Amino acid sequence: MSSQAILGSRQLREHVKSVLYIDDKNYENPQDYVRRNRYFFTSDLPAAVSEEGSISIDDLQRAVSEMMTPLSASVPETPKASTGITCLALKEKLDQSTSTYAAAIEAACLEQVSGEGEEATALLKTWRASIHRYLREKLLFGLPGPGNSQVMAVLGYRECCRRLGIE
Repeated sequence: MSSQAILGSRQLREHVKSVLYIDDKNYENPQDYVRRNRYFFTSDLPAAVSEEGSISIDDLQRAVSEMMTPLSASVPETPKASTGITCLALKEKLDQSTSTYAAAIEAACLEQVSGEGEEATALLKTWRASIHRYLREKLLFGLPGPGNSQVMAVLGYRECCRRLGIE
């Protein structure tokens, strides 16, 4: 697949600005930066998600799919270069998208748990950790980097769905 698959209608310049904004302090030199953030520039799909944890991969896939479906209309796409976007406007759009994804992830976790008390709190903690691990493996190929919601904001809704197998 070409880089166009990741970019969609966005321009490469704005995509790179987004990546620089999201992960601006976590690298030592340009080579380290490219190595750390390679998942932003490839259309390869990650390997299968590991089976560790008490929540099944099928349950995680279902929860993430249900989480993503209503987001299609609510996540602002990163503006195209032709709009003359400024760095400040790009930062604001990324922050909006990051907040939207973070809220959706939290809501997906909360939907999996009913009741109150220590057992419900422990189950919610398990769901949070499992969904975040699942997203990191599917979107970031299991590599370290910015938070899941930030990565989702940079990749965009369509690329996230493709990597999550929700096309």
